[in-house]
Amino acid sequence: MVVERLSRLGRRNVLFDELEQDLEDEILDDSLEDDTKPQFLFPTIGESYKLYNHSYMSMGLLERGERDFIKFQESINGQVLQPIYELIRNDNLTPETLVSHSDKWSRDNAEFKCMALKRRYYVDKEGIVRDRRKKNRIVCEPVCMFDLLMCGHLMNDHMSYRQIHAHLNEVYSNITREFAHLAVRYCSVCNPDRTLKPIEKYRHKNMFKGLLPLERVHFEIFQPFDGEIIAKRYSHVLYCRDYVTRFIWLLPLKSTKFKHILTAISGFLLSMIRLPVYLESSTLGKRDLFDICEYMCGEYGIKLGLGVNNSSQFHANGVRRIKKLLNEHKDDCLSDWNNCLKCGPHYLNRIHNTLAVGIPSDLLYSCDLKRSREFSLKQEKVIDESSADNVVHVKKGLIYLESEEAQYIDEGESDIEGEDISDCEQSVAHDDRVENSPAREQDQPMDDVHPSSEISEPSTSFYDELISPSRKRLKLASKVETA
Repeated sequence: MVVERLSRLGRRNVLFDELEQDLEDEILDDSLEDDTKPQFLFPTIGESYKLYNHSYMSMGLLERGERDFIKFQESINGQVLQPIYELIRNDNLTPETLVSHSDKWSRDNAEFKCMALKRRYYVDKEGIVRDRRKKNRIVCEPVCMFDLLMCGHLMNDHMSYRQIHAHLNEVYSNITREFAHLAVRYCSVCNPDRTLKPIEKYRHKNMFKGLLPLERVHFEIFQPFDGEIIAKRYSHVLYCRDYVTRFIWLLPLKSTKFKHILTAISGFLLSMIRLPVYLESSTLGKRDLFDICEYMCGEYGIKLGLGVNNSSQFHANGVRRIKKLLNEHKDDCLSDWNNCLKCGPHYLNRIHNTLAVGIPSDLLYSCDLKRSREFSLKQEKVIDESSADNVVHVKKGLIYLESEEAQYIDEGESDIEGEDISDCEQSVAHDDRVENSPAREQDQPMDDVHPSSEISEPSTSFYDELISPSRKRLKLASKVETA
């Protein structure tokens, strides 16, 4: 058998064959002296597992694994499949070839996808496809992935899938733990009963799937270009995102003066298909957001809720993500505001969002009449169950505050999500995730946002007494009304 010809210590590490012979001999000698630390044998891309298959192993099960593995690959959004891989390797990737080789992309968004793929993947001087976002690691050819994993498993005495993933992931960017786990299941030695679960489409989970569309939204104010003015008029932008669908809105702001923010937010909310149950923000303090809601409720007789579950990591990642997109088209965006809309929300709302498990525009606007009724009942229920201390009547309107005991939620998103930009996207997840708790102060603005003193100074009795509006707030609201 071939596996007997190549002993564990006699086989050369094919990924590091440039090592000098004396260094290699030294490594082998050390391994002979210490059998408790065997060297991991790296398989070669393109090498078939059949070279290492024992006679007592089920070849039929392995061949079934090859077929099932390809089906599983195709079910995962964001995976570079064989046709796209070949376009990248042969330097033949264009919007036209992308559309002709994949039914996931239309001519309208193929240009963005093509640009994202070129920005992420490249071919080195030796003709190897590498992944810039994953520290320039090698991209394993998709059709060779099952062979690579199974060879690694057989060459290393049926090593566990976790260990195989740990070793191969150091070299290859697209080897995941799920792939390794699936491959090992088709080894009849490690799975003697040959019990296999049906291959199901791999699905990402929406952390906020319990919410209704537009039930909870967050507003953020920031400078997309760090002090530079858009179209010689706008210094800041107002960013709004729905928690469930990840649908994004973007509005221009001339400054962070209270009147400009109030005009933008009130106009936006009154034009929505339904008012959110809860509003949140990490860049506007709670007092500032309360002032805005108070003016709107008193002026227009509406009901607005203020959420206390500030998912600051979710908010911050959304801001970083759209800033990254806008800055990739900085010159165009600075010259024309409409380019900001095109490169930001127009693009993000029309492509698949892995964490939302769908296309944001489709998720938001596919709400049926039954959902609309459910939304109204949920808002009424929230108000009815709110304690008297958390409800503020403002003329004909009403502000209700989320209880501090409400379940705290947060989502550790990557800056660029799964199949959306990255592809441009899911950029490497942050390990420095911010620790949040209900007791943690959430009013601090983000580092890249510089609100003016006009909106940063406390101007409400939000924490002191939840009763009628203070004189200062009434005075501020009257100024805005006459402005």
